[in-house]
Amino acid sequence: MTVLISHTTALWILCSPRLRAPLGACRGAVGLGTRRELADRLPEIAKALGWDVAGTGAIDILVRPGSNRRRTRLAYPHAWSRALPEGALLSLCDGVAVASPELAYLQMAEYLDVIELAQLASSLCGGYFPSADARGFVDRQPLTSIERIGDFLAKLRGTRNVTKARRALACAHDLARSPMETTTAMLLSMSRRRGGYGLPRPQLNHRVELPKDVAAAAGTGHFLVDLFYRRAGKPGGVAIEYLGRAYHKDVARDITRELLLKRAGCPVVDVTITQIVRSELRNQLVGDIAHEIGYRLRKGTQRIRERRNDLLNRILPHPSQIAPDGSVTWEKPSWALPAELAGQVG
Repeated sequence: MTVLISHTTALWILCSPRLRAPLGACRGAVGLGTRRELADRLPEIAKALGWDVAGTGAIDILVRPGSNRRRTRLAYPHAWSRALPEGALLSLCDGVAVASPELAYLQMAEYLDVIELAQLASSLCGGYFPSADARGFVDRQPLTSIERIGDFLAKLRGTRNVTKARRALACAHDLARSPMETTTAMLLSMSRRRGGYGLPRPQLNHRVELPKDVAAAAGTGHFLVDLFYRRAGKPGGVAIEYLGRAYHKDVARDITRELLLKRAGCPVVDVTITQIVRSELRNQLVGDIAHEIGYRLRKGTQRIRERRNDLLNRILPHPSQIAPDGSVTWEKPSWALPAELAGQVG
């Protein structure tokens, strides 16, 4: 391999449906490329991705330590000196490799803090990715998992930012399908020290199997629920359903679904953006969830409340971003897909 495309650009490329086919892994150390090699290969790279060469911005690439790292219109070079383990690279086309989701995540730890990294990990391991278009995110299959990222980081112990990346990974979640699911799960399960409520980690988009009589009434053998908790000392579990306007427009269907889930031993707690944003409603909501799952909430302190406010300011939308109908315009992170690429996903 000569040209190695890294972190931000790699994340955009990995979201492309053109890369859903199995890709070859590269082993060990690689010969890193240069800005000149990138310029020579750019037409081939753009063709492989279906990108417009003229509209392509600076591409993040890895270069050898000591190489010229001056940014140009085409290239944003970053130095890398360590050997890369198996699975770190994916082949894009002859002579061009792309950082894997796991390597791109580690590289992004240089630029993001722990909360931002946890949000990035959740989107890499979920069914969505932030974008700069009107909706704010695109749907796509998970690119990796919390377990796979953790295993990858274990191969690079001692590498810069690995410890930070592992701390962030502990706050992230698999299988979220929207930024709001990630936000809700992080808020509920992050430690009180970091501003969360300290509840057990929920399972996102969990499959609840239905008994035969319920399945007959439902017309399906299972339901997927946004967040799922096991109940301490009791059979079944508790479903947490986020009532976003884009996904819950059929009220009668939603009510029927909740009744059937309850018959299946899985009561539902509904969550709206208003409940999450307003402190008195949020605290009542969390108390209800804790009661349902048999978890005893610890009393908050002034310091805990201050940390929680800091976290809320980081992960919740501002009231100005919430429309009267409950829809949310999410703030776009620095690594969000550009609007012109968002249409290529899905």
